[in-house]
Amino acid sequence: RQLSRRANTILPPGYLSALLHHRVRSLIVSFLAKVNIDHIQALNRVPELHHLTASKLNIESCSCIDTHRITSCEGCDDISKHLRIALESFTLLVTLDLSHNKTIVNDQIVLAVTRNSPHLEQLELKNCAKVTDFCFAHGATLYCIDSSKQCENIET
Repeated sequence: RQLSRRANTILPPGYLSALLHHRVRSLIVSFLAKVNIDHIQALNRVPELHHLTASKLNIESCSCIDTHRITSCEGCDDISKHLRIALESFTLLVTLDLSHNKTIVNDQIVLAVTRNSPHLEQLELKNCAKVTDFCFAHGATLYCIDSSKQCENIET
């Protein structure tokens, strides 16, 4: 069965976790509205994910006011920490889309994913303003998809 992918779907705490089965291999959470720590922690129920799309996350407790600056708030920082913890356990990931998460995705998340997911072939980081050259200077090796969808190997 497929969870409805209507934009801005609100799932109360615990619902996403209840819907996920440990055999899930592909998951899209981008359509969720008001993403909170419970939603991120629910990802731990599917450790054998191969494909995860978590782009444009709409954070429930975000108090970032200026969307044109690289700022973050306590809500974004908490989501970032729990997302990193969840992603560290995904050793079978092949594709991961974290694009358009300007204040959530950072170097620590990229390093965690690239170190713990040896099968990773595609990582989408478009508009992730907190990802810097630091993570690539410290050992991240991955395949990155550019806007033309052509893959290039990035190694340090």
